[in-house]
Amino acid sequence: MPTFNQSEFKKARDSFKTILKEFENYKNIYFKDVELSDYNENYCFSEYIVYTDSLFIEICNLKENLEVIINKVNISTCNKKDEYIQMYDVVQSIIYTILDSFRYVCELFKQSGLSDTDYEWLLETEIYRHI
Repeated sequence: MPTFNQSEFKKARDSFKTILKEFENYKNIYFKDVELSDYNENYCFSEYIVYTDSLFIEICNLKENLEVIINKVNISTCNKKDEYIQMYDVVQSIIYTILDSFRYVCELFKQSGLSDTDYEWLLETEIYRHI
């Protein structure tokens, strides 16, 4: 089994903390409630697309790193492995939440009519390929 040095584990933990903060910011900026079902219309759709897509890519990268740590790296203590499994579960939950909210917001904007530019931006995003 491959091994990681301590800095790579620390990088994953730091990235996890950063993702949690960014996800909270995402919720606070673009939504009026914690359920992510009430989009804040004070922000333009193109800005939302770019922000959400970059957050989604960042989270997916962390998910891949955590998968490597959990499945392919020899972690000496069970508690450490459990810590990374818990992080993975939280990340997976955030991904599903972002996908659901993105799908919901896209439907709202599609119903009201998207500009050609917004539609092109939407089609080019990584997150749109997953919904």
